[in-house]
Amino acid sequence: MTSAPTVLEQIDPQGTVRRTNDQRAVHLDRIKNLLDKGLTKAVITSYVSSEFGISRAQSYKDYDYAATERFTEQSDNTPEDHDLVRNRDARVRMMDEVFVAAYVAKDAKTMALLAREIERQERMSGQTYGKP
Repeated sequence: MTSAPTVLEQIDPQGTVRRTNDQRAVHLDRIKNLLDKGLTKAVITSYVSSEFGISRAQSYKDYDYAATERFTEQSDNTPEDHDLVRNRDARVRMMDEVFVAAYVAKDAKTMALLAREIERQERMSGQTYGKP
């Protein structure tokens, strides 16, 4: 019966602590969830790198692995035509959440910046504001 490796057994020759397979599986699941939400590669890898304390290079490797797994799981492997629209929609949803948090905190400066950015994102989708 093998037990989980101790921290000393997880250190590689360069002296860094390695992740366990269970930790890596959790990280890959989180990346897949973020992929499903429509976030871009840059956003996902930056988040994973800072959230889990792994290197930027490793976060890109994990992203590529998770993306490959996710897209092979789907029955239709054709690329989507509306990637830009999907990414924009994800950004607007995230900005809406931050806007609500700024409203609760009564942060007028952040609310003004976010309102302008949300309007800009929505104009990209064809919505018009002001005089026709």
